[in-house]
Amino acid sequence: MGLGRTAFSSSRPAPPLMLTNGSNAPGAASAHARAVSAGEQMPGGALAVMGQSIFGGRLTRLTSGFKSKSEQELEREKKRQEAENGTPVPLEWQVEKYEKGLNKSHEAYLKRLERESQAARAQKQGEMARCLAMAPPPPPPGGGGGGPSSSSSGSDLPELVGMPLWGLRR
Repeated sequence: MGLGRTAFSSSRPAPPLMLTNGSNAPGAASAHARAVSAGEQMPGGALAVMGQSIFGGRLTRLTSGFKSKSEQELEREKKRQEAENGTPVPLEWQVEKYEKGLNKSHEAYLKRLERESQAARAQKQGEMARCLAMAPPPPPPGGGGGGPSSSSSGSDLPELVGMPLWGLRR
């Protein structure tokens, strides 16, 4: 008996075992077996092959329409977090809202400064008008209108002649 024959086989020989999966490329059969049994996406972007459909096509995660329990749990978790946090607001909208508030407070600050400066100007003008409206001060008592060099007999101040502070030096 030769190779490929068993005790229960017929007289004709069995076809040889195909290790190449019908391809001449070495390792093609083992790569196909790994792809079928892996159950996840292969490196290089190939879709995971889940099996064959009853119509003869390949079933992949993309076309099967069903999600695994872990994927369903992730979706539930995301929905729960969004419900807790409210709907997410884009960062651009948050920045615009902050800038509007900042501009509004800056404009209010400038208006307050303008009002304060106008009030200060009005107060200063009022003081000047009051000072100008007042009567001039009366002349000093003792009549005359002369300066310190004029000698008046009715003056209470002593006559300062010479160097009055000369005696303090000694």
